[in-house]
Amino acid sequence: MHMKKLRILIVHNAYKIPGGEDAVVANELNLLRSAGHEVFLYQKDNAGLDSYSFFQKLFLPFRTIYSRKTYREVRALIRQHQIDLVHVHNTLLVISPSVYDAARSLGVPVVQTIHNFRLLCPNALFLRDGKICQDCVTHGLMQSVKHACYRHSRAQSLIVSLMLGIHRRRGTYGRLSYICLTEFNQNMLLQLSLRGKSLLLPSQIYVKPNFTADPGLPVPYADRQPYFLFASRLDASKGIYVLLKAWSIYEKKSDCPKELILCSAGPEEDAVRSYIREHALSHVTMSGQVSHDEVLLKMRHALAVCLPTQWYEGFPVVIAESFSCGTPVIGSNIGNVGSLVTDGETGFTHAPTDADKLSDLFLHWNPSSEALQTMSSNARKTYEDAYTPDKNLELLMNIYRNVLEKTSML
Repeated sequence: MHMKKLRILIVHNAYKIPGGEDAVVANELNLLRSAGHEVFLYQKDNAGLDSYSFFQKLFLPFRTIYSRKTYREVRALIRQHQIDLVHVHNTLLVISPSVYDAARSLGVPVVQTIHNFRLLCPNALFLRDGKICQDCVTHGLMQSVKHACYRHSRAQSLIVSLMLGIHRRRGTYGRLSYICLTEFNQNMLLQLSLRGKSLLLPSQIYVKPNFTADPGLPVPYADRQPYFLFASRLDASKGIYVLLKAWSIYEKKSDCPKELILCSAGPEEDAVRSYIREHALSHVTMSGQVSHDEVLLKMRHALAVCLPTQWYEGFPVVIAESFSCGTPVIGSNIGNVGSLVTDGETGFTHAPTDADKLSDLFLHWNPSSEALQTMSSNARKTYEDAYTPDKNLELLMNIYRNVLEKTSML
């Protein structure tokens, strides 16, 4: 059924440091506009917090929990542009959950994309001291205050925990529809509860991954260059040291080792450089931070992309990009990496800290094997089935249609 052109208000609170969420918002906005929908953007920026006056900073915790300013501005935009649907991406810290009330007061439905685990975990990662942690789910939000999980600050962790707790009690989150990027994220979100009672129904949650542009037909796998690629942030949580340990084992066992290219930067850059030097790794190249186009070029010619992450991840776009290039992924068997990579079909998975298993994969990698060529084809087909812009638009419009139909029946 053809859907009428919609008037959509996208709401996004950008973080201080631009990241993947900001790119997703921009991509979806452009996708919707290219399909003829009228899209309006209400965006605030946490980068401006540094210029706040003393009194503005003093009242910021209250604004984080509920902003009257947001409520008024969003209501005015909805009325001015006769908005059909509000699509929220992030509300922390400036916008606040008051945006939901503003839309609801005018009978306009809200869809919230869940980019991370914030509704369950104040630091949004389910990660503490380098290890997976779900204490806030099992023991309550004050665990984040105890461990200063948000920005290593008990005070700031308290603010975020209060925001989440208050809006759970108000029933704010139970009145929304949600887009989760994976089924894993959907299952995690369904754990949202208050005093042991679930706050959400499965019917409120839709699954739609992020998308990436088509880089063109893949390079034939037999023609690939003899290197593996790591294109994630140089950070312990991304498993860089597990990867380097595995590569050290591999170099010692291999008569003619392939190359490992680290195509990224990050907080562990100096430490990684030291590790490579101390372990005499002669087949590791650090390319540093390069353009996105260059990353894709390297990905198109790589044997595989490595993602030995130590946490659940939100939606690793590097997987979608790798599949678009017909490049298999070697990743951890946990969280979203484990759920997005089908072991033996679109790549291989391993336990997050299992450097021995990872080194064995490198050691026995034969680019001329029929199995790996099939794996490359499977990766590309997965991209075409799930991660193209056209497929994403189709999924998004189906979600909007369902949400609007539910609203019309109330």
